[in-house]
Amino acid sequence: MDAFEGAARPRPSALPAAGSRRAAMRVVQDGDSVMLVYEFETGMLAEGPPTLVFERTGARRELTEFPVDWRRMSDAQLVALIQASRDD
Repeated sequence: MDAFEGAARPRPSALPAAGSRRAAMRVVQDGDSVMLVYEFETGMLAEGPPTLVFERTGARRELTEFPVDWRRMSDAQLVALIQASRDD
C-alpha cells in the first residue's frame, strides 16, 4: 500500500510561509523511492501546532500528532507511522 495514495499535490499556500521553519530533516527510504521527513514549526506569522511532514515528488502528508522521538525512529518505523495515519 502506498502511504501517499490519494495525497494532494502541494499547493503554493501549503508550502512553508514566512515566519515558519523546517527543523531536523531526514531522507527516508520507502521501497524504491525516497521521501523527505521533517518537523515543521510555525513562526510569528503562522499559528498552529508543529507538524511532521512527509514529502516526495508530487505528494505531501502531514501529521499533527507524532512521537516526540520520531528522529530516533528507523526508516521502516516512519513509513509505518505515515501508513497508519492513512488507515485512521
